[in-house]
Amino acid sequence: MKNFRSLIWSLLLPSAGIFSGCNTHAKFEEVSAEVPYRAYIGAVYALEVPMHLSGVHAPPSYGKSVDYYVIHPTSPSWSGPELVTRDTLPKGTQIEIASVHRCTNCIFDSGDRLEAIVRMPHNRTQFDRPIKIPLKFLNSPYSRKKAKQPNQPPQPTRGKAPRI
Repeated sequence: MKNFRSLIWSLLLPSAGIFSGCNTHAKFEEVSAEVPYRAYIGAVYALEVPMHLSGVHAPPSYGKSVDYYVIHPTSPSWSGPELVTRDTLPKGTQIEIASVHRCTNCIFDSGDRLEAIVRMPHNRTQFDRPIKIPLKFLNSPYSRKKAKQPNQPPQPTRGKAPRI
């Protein structure tokens, strides 16, 4: 019986330690300079479907002020005490990638948990908080990369060059 109790405690204590971290706030580090993510910086994507722009108040305390915004599909939707505002971005909304970040303490996510900080250059509303989108929603049924990046010089065309 004593060995059985020891076995139970040896299994429960590490599990309790692991699962107690489930409620901790995710921490991210910028990885924009790493080779797989460099190509995202400055790229412009257009939403292929309407998506939610949700204002979030980050844990541990939930309030009415927005700490950051997140772009997410309209279905499945989510809610909770951290959700402060919600608007819908229409199909065709353009987002420009400013940086890419990887979660450093997300041990239960399959693969890397990556998100981009974006700007919405053609949106009439100016945001004073970061706007995030999970990288899995780029180059997917949710968005597509635009052919031309902002501030990119025009590409030469085939044929004769114009006379000056």
